[in-house]
Amino acid sequence: MRRQPGFVAVAAATLALGIGASAAIFGVADAVLLRRLPYPKPEQLVTVWDTHETQGRDHEHASPGNFLDWAAMTRAFQGMAAWQDGSGASTLRHAGAPAVVETVKVTPAFFRVLGVPAARGRSFETFRGASFSVADRFATGDRVLVMSHRLWTSRFGADPELVGQAIALDGIPWTVVGIMPPDFDLPRPSTELWLAWDIAPSFAGFAGGPPRDYRFLNVLARLRPEASLEEAQADVRAIAATLAEAHPRANAGWSARVVSLEDEREAQARPAVLLLAGAVGLALLLACANVASLQLARGAARRREIAVRQSLGASRLQVVRQLLAESLLLGLLGGGAGLVVAHGLFAAILAAPPVGFPGLEGVSLDGRVVAFATLLAIASAMLFGVAPALAASDTPLHAVLSDGGRAATRGPRTGRARRLLIVGQVAVALALLTGAGLVGQSFVRVLSVDPGFDPRDLLTLRITLDQASYSGGAEAREFYRVLMPRLLRVAGVSGAAGVTALPMSPIGTDFARPYWREGEPDLSGNAPKADIRMVTPGYFDVMRMSLRRGRAFNEWDGPSQPRVLVVNETLARRVWTDEDPVGRHLVLDYLGGAYPYEVIGVVNDVRFAGPKAAPRPEVFIPHAQNPYLDLTVVVRAAGEPATLLRAVQREVAAVDRMQPVHAVATMESLMSRSVATDRFAALLLSLLATLAVVLVGTGIYGLVAFLVAQRTQEIGLRLALGASPPAVLGLLMTEALRLALAGCVVGLPLAGFLSRSTAGLIYGVRPSDPLIWGGALLAVLGVAVVASVVPARRAARLEPLVAIRSE
Repeated sequence: MRRQPGFVAVAAATLALGIGASAAIFGVADAVLLRRLPYPKPEQLVTVWDTHETQGRDHEHASPGNFLDWAAMTRAFQGMAAWQDGSGASTLRHAGAPAVVETVKVTPAFFRVLGVPAARGRSFETFRGASFSVADRFATGDRVLVMSHRLWTSRFGADPELVGQAIALDGIPWTVVGIMPPDFDLPRPSTELWLAWDIAPSFAGFAGGPPRDYRFLNVLARLRPEASLEEAQADVRAIAATLAEAHPRANAGWSARVVSLEDEREAQARPAVLLLAGAVGLALLLACANVASLQLARGAARRREIAVRQSLGASRLQVVRQLLAESLLLGLLGGGAGLVVAHGLFAAILAAPPVGFPGLEGVSLDGRVVAFATLLAIASAMLFGVAPALAASDTPLHAVLSDGGRAATRGPRTGRARRLLIVGQVAVALALLTGAGLVGQSFVRVLSVDPGFDPRDLLTLRITLDQASYSGGAEAREFYRVLMPRLLRVAGVSGAAGVTALPMSPIGTDFARPYWREGEPDLSGNAPKADIRMVTPGYFDVMRMSLRRGRAFNEWDGPSQPRVLVVNETLARRVWTDEDPVGRHLVLDYLGGAYPYEVIGVVNDVRFAGPKAAPRPEVFIPHAQNPYLDLTVVVRAAGEPATLLRAVQREVAAVDRMQPVHAVATMESLMSRSVATDRFAALLLSLLATLAVVLVGTGIYGLVAFLVAQRTQEIGLRLALGASPPAVLGLLMTEALRLALAGCVVGLPLAGFLSRSTAGLIYGVRPSDPLIWGGALLAVLGVAVVASVVPARRAARLEPLVAIRSE
């Protein structure tokens, strides 16, 4: 192998690409799909969702009233807990400048249901928890919290005396009762504080107690040891039927379903991971086939050496063993280089992590990935080494030794094996090219989708006002009323506004409420829902959204004025069809009652959840009429938006220096994050398809060169007897094209399977798109033609007498 560094380098590099990509996808699959949840008996953990068959909802959050009844009436669960959906934020003041931390409100049974005790102190077993108002302001109760290990070490220096002490959260003292283990990451790895939440008194102001049509809770439960998932499903459906009969206004038509927590966490990532795993598996097979072809050629060149070994007493088994040992060394070299490739792919994945891949932050080149890559290298060595070793060891001694080694390039078995490898390579390449074409075209179409606003030159940041300083809506309204004009006076700022939830941002106050036309009967729980956003004046202009009808909000739309709102086009079409909505009234079941709002304008649709998500009904309410403490501030810059951050922070501090900004990002980066999964899939499949095309090209080139060497005398005789060079050229190219066509026939079913697997990942493209399929076929056949031309032309230019005497 030292004497053939070119062969070793090419073979090892080929294997490195296949093994490295496979190891990287294994690392992702291991972190996202294969590792068991880090909780005792994770198979008992489930999530519970509301469903409404006629409305097509099978994954709706639970309402507070229904959750409390589920917990009281269930027979299949030994415990139930809930947490409020969405990313909460609070201002922490401790030993330095105020900092924003991510909080989540959980019911006291949360940690007990998971079966995870605090690493220090305790959790919430003996507390009822705190109650909060609808605007998430603390009302009363036990102000106790549990802290993440990361926050404890980074902000508090791992102070062992912290448990039992009070910390200032939003200007209010909360007692730290426990510190969680380092690997606890539910509901999100970024969660830093868990607040004990007492649900029932939080909705004391609602007529009839906790609402049943405010569906915003995530529900977690643990099955009884003797209960199955099917029994739990029957149990919650029976309870849902009872609640629908008892509370028809909110629950008529609603049922419930149970999903294992493992399936829930993996649902979004599984299709993409399995598709990519299948694609890299095919690429690895292709790489092995290419190396096997190289080994066959190398074995043919060593036939005399092997014959001499056998003549000196070596058995066929000993020869095969030696050749397999060489293949194993080659495979391990490829595996070692593959780990470098895998490390680079991990860095690329973590630089722009796909959305919806839980546990991906833990992916690394750990022992499991190294072990997998090692096993893959050994298996690959056997895969590409066995057939060439058997072919090389099957050497007729008298033929090789009697002709002085000139039979090195002969051997029908070698030629047949190489032909079969070419057919397999073409089949795999066709499948990968088709899949890459579908995913790549989908990604292009995703990028070309109009999101409904202009993301360029936008700086976004979140402000979370603390409850101690801003105890009421009037104070929050005044803060933002003063801040926005100050931001507009910053050099380089052309617009500034605030919104409770920003498109494509993972942070925000995002919720939906029932709506209907004024004059229609109260539909409440069975009414369609619209997403509600509170915005400050100028928001539509800053986002460069188009006002289709009516007017936008201004400074006069205040708390003393009639309730007004702006709707998007989707909602306007659904409610008023061809009528003009401006001046009409829409009823929103919101803030503890159903109130009519006057529609003053219609704006264009926005793809709030990402380019692939269809626009949803949206209503916009003036922030002054319904002030929130937390807003995402959007600043439009005249140049590079990141350069405005310091100036914006200074203006916020000038209004109130105790209110820090957080979640700083450009709008373009948020959009990029929303398509990270599509980008990763398109990039990886494109790289694999490119590798496949290169390997097919080199394989066909090598095969035709092998045929020329094997049939040199025959070609010389044909030329001597009058065959024209074009005829010889056509003869050899026909052989290559015949194999390519056979590979395409074999590859069509494989391409069909891979294309169907992309259905959940592609957008705006049919898996059976004829242009992409036709393009893949033409590309493969084109590569076959190009790869066979050079050696075939060389054969067609042979001198007949020289060719005849070459034997």
